[in-house]
Amino acid sequence: MKELNFDPVVSAVIRVVLYCCLAAGTALVLFNATNLVDQPVTINESSIIERFQVLYLLVCVILFFLSAKMKSSMMSLSILLAGMALIALTREFDYFFDNYVFDGAWQVVSFLVAVAIGLFVIKFRQGLKSSIQEFTTKASFGYMTSAFVVLFVFSRLIGKQALWRAILGENYLRVVKNFVEESTELFAYTLLLIGAIEFFREVRKSEKGNGPN
Repeated sequence: MKELNFDPVVSAVIRVVLYCCLAAGTALVLFNATNLVDQPVTINESSIIERFQVLYLLVCVILFFLSAKMKSSMMSLSILLAGMALIALTREFDYFFDNYVFDGAWQVVSFLVAVAIGLFVIKFRQGLKSSIQEFTTKASFGYMTSAFVVLFVFSRLIGKQALWRAILGENYLRVVKNFVEESTELFAYTLLLIGAIEFFREVRKSEKGNGPN
């Protein structure tokens, strides 16, 4: 079956539209979380926001592992990215691990994942530096960097209780702070997912010898 080859401009437009749809879908998740009715909003481990955070991270892990399988020269970098996403995924299950395994279990699991990924990367480190250099010139790097900044800097600062107490005063509700913080995290995972999609696309195009559009 002949593969479709789009003009670079058309390809870019299609991707922009698809990513806009993904962002809109993320926004709809937030609307759904509020039930759009006069009911108390609850943010917990079983909320739809948490579920989509897990879903986005899971898809990222799969895409990175598929990228590793697709191109050997990018294997170490792909596994490294997959490991980082897997650690973040483990963090999202902290409630389960702490309450049904033992307190701090998620940290142990994350540490074991980090060690395993680190040993793998060290063993297959040849070409890692060049693949990282190539990665920093790609669109996927920009998306993933943005996701990192939003997740580990902006969401942490915007979720400070002191900020929301200053804004809401006597009307302060913890659920408002939690909703904003978790929503920002979900948007960060949306950016990470877009980056993972772009990374998979770049590796796929590179493997075919055509170069990214």
